[in-house]
Amino acid sequence: MKRLVFVIATLTVMPLFAQQGQEFAPGCELPFDQIAVHQDFDDVCGIAGAGTQAPLLLQNRVKNNFCATGDPVLLTFTSFKKLQTLVEKPENLGPKYREPDTRDKLQNINYTTTEGETAGEGTLVTFAAFIEEAHFADTDKGEGVNCKMGGAENNDVHIALASRANETDECKSVTAEMSPHFRPPLWAERPLNSIGRPVRITGQLFFDASHHPCSGNKRPNPKRVSSWEIHPVYNIEVCKKTTLASCKADDDGVWESFDEFMNPAKTIRKEDETEG
Repeated sequence: MKRLVFVIATLTVMPLFAQQGQEFAPGCELPFDQIAVHQDFDDVCGIAGAGTQAPLLLQNRVKNNFCATGDPVLLTFTSFKKLQTLVEKPENLGPKYREPDTRDKLQNINYTTTEGETAGEGTLVTFAAFIEEAHFADTDKGEGVNCKMGGAENNDVHIALASRANETDECKSVTAEMSPHFRPPLWAERPLNSIGRPVRITGQLFFDASHHPCSGNKRPNPKRVSSWEIHPVYNIEVCKKTTLASCKADDDGVWESFDEFMNPAKTIRKEDETEG
């Protein structure tokens, strides 16, 4: 399947200030607009979230970018590891990175996939894996991007993605995050944890400079193999097959929408139940 290099989405230039109490304005049509559901949260937490530090407010804006466009670039587990190595180079953010004042080096990280496509922060990407575990995150006190509001309905769904079924070491996982903004009701921890098949996650590639991945004996929270994430998630699909080897991320024919998969009236064809 031939893929095209696309233009990395750029965020609207706006002053950096907290937007707690303001309406959320994505700046584009939501990528899941047909199933999006307006939440009370969307009326009181703007795109910059809450906080006082400019680098964190800038990072919040990137976390809330629903406007990446183009053909999604295919990433693998190796991609996320290589991207982490690149960002820790001294000429980029270095190994002791913090939230940068500008995201330019992350957008232009100069990572090229085996298919010859480039990816950096703001790139639309797609990725196939098993869901190791999904949960509503920061439900107690909330986090800055979500205006430090508690409750599951006001916070991200954190998804740990694994290369094999029944993986238990989250330090081997890649992270995807579903934003609470306009989130469909089905995008919740219980339905996600019930899938049991490979999923294809599509969304924006984002670097969480507030965290560091597992390294050696260090297992910081949240545990992951890389601080690069798919955040926010734009789409989730479920494979008609049961093994990752049979669920190539670039094979559109083996994927169906999460909503269709979860439809109780849907009949799974016999040939989709087994491999071969």
